[in-house]
Amino acid sequence: MSKIGKMTFEELTRLTQEKLGHETHSQAQVKDLLYWLFDTIEHEALQGRPVRIPNFGTFVKRKRAARTTKVIGTGAIVDIPAITALGFKLSKSRLVKHV
Repeated sequence: MSKIGKMTFEELTRLTQEKLGHETHSQAQVKDLLYWLFDTIEHEALQGRPVRIPNFGTFVKRKRAARTTKVIGTGAIVDIPAITALGFKLSKSRLVKHV
């Protein structure tokens, strides 16, 4: 794991490969698996089917309303359209355990 900052996808791939076994799964296979997993979670959640992973959390579809905001540098007023985004809610067991 990286000592400072965010974990990269490469680090996640390497750690997953170590856990699964270098001899049985290539780095390319592990990458494909992780991409498939993340794509599936995103697709299902954005279709309105929350993806719950016990003792970790739930990925859900979130709608953000349209709004206006002021650009700090110029003072211009900008309209921001409504969007649908992928959200995540940490499970209560994780929240209590790590806070």
